[in-house]
Amino acid sequence: MIPASRRVASIASPPIGRIAALAAARERDGQRVIRLGQAVPWYGPPSWALDAMASSLHDPVLHRYSVDPGLADVRKLVCARWFSDRGFRIDHESQIHLTCGASQAFFSALTVVADPSQRVVLTNPYYFDHLFAVQFLGLEPRLVAMREETEGFRLDVEALIREIRAGCAAVVLVNPSNPTGSVASDDDLRRVAGECAASNTACIIDETYEKLTFDRRARWHPWHDPKTRAVTLVVGSFSKSLGMAGWRLGYLLGQELLMAEALKVHDSVAICAPVIAQRLLGAILRGPYVEWTKDKLRDLEERRQIVRSALQAAPFFHWRPTAGGIFSFLPYRGASTSVDVAAKVLGETGVSLVPGSAFGPAGEGHLRLSFGSSSREDLQEALEVLTAYDPP
Repeated sequence: MIPASRRVASIASPPIGRIAALAAARERDGQRVIRLGQAVPWYGPPSWALDAMASSLHDPVLHRYSVDPGLADVRKLVCARWFSDRGFRIDHESQIHLTCGASQAFFSALTVVADPSQRVVLTNPYYFDHLFAVQFLGLEPRLVAMREETEGFRLDVEALIREIRAGCAAVVLVNPSNPTGSVASDDDLRRVAGECAASNTACIIDETYEKLTFDRRARWHPWHDPKTRAVTLVVGSFSKSLGMAGWRLGYLLGQELLMAEALKVHDSVAICAPVIAQRLLGAILRGPYVEWTKDKLRDLEERRQIVRSALQAAPFFHWRPTAGGIFSFLPYRGASTSVDVAAKVLGETGVSLVPGSAFGPAGEGHLRLSFGSSSREDLQEALEVLTAYDPP
């Protein structure tokens, strides 16, 4: 048998697998499982856009490749409509690629800004697929713990600046953060991006949950300033806010020279994003998607309030405020590992949560609860047992 490469075999899989196996075994035994683990919204794409797509399934264009960066008319729409509330000026021909989800966009971004053995800074907790990409590419991950406060998590800007000045190829920010749900302040983001610009270090920002930010307001962004824009690559996704997770569509945004290089990676890995997904996105952006998205955000806001009200008085779990995304990152009482606690909670309540250790050392002692992945009824049922949960 041919062995796996040492590079891949040395990378540990996240501990989510154990909880998934326990949940599957429970269901095989005929027991109920309420899955609040995966960060995938309960809704799919707008029905009016799907209806528009149904009449075009025989269009030959859907069954061929598009140009590598994506269909030009769809890229125009993305630049004009998707970013319209943020004041971004984007050249659809040279500054954006449509990708197979945010994960592929991140892989392209990382590949073009870092050479093997160079350092890449990740905040801790991190999104575990980001760590995998860093390791797959033979890069050295440098973890900077976020500051956990009563009001939630925030960037440790001073520690990030120290890492940038010590020398690294890129800093990776997830904003809003997965798994903590925190949103970087204008000042924190400006300081980190400014230091990246001063040190000629890439600033990669994953904005998968940007449209699902509560108490939305105008915010400063590195794209607004020519100096910070020059070192910034923005990774985004339509999976969450538009319910398109299964359609595999995201984007990479950056300056012309880097994007020209990233196109080499994009062509090698995917050639182009799924054309049918690009067409669906076009149908969505031509319709009343802003109102539709706001309606989903209102529903998420209500769910967030329900979870907060339920868990603020819980004996075992503790509430940490969340400012974006569809999840809460909950500390719990005691010193047991998050994998053991997640397994015990599943076995005793039937509720499946994600161990915090899947997101790095700073995630230990927490469980991630997705309040946007299930029906309201399932969420309420899960909260009833979680608020009463009080192991010895």
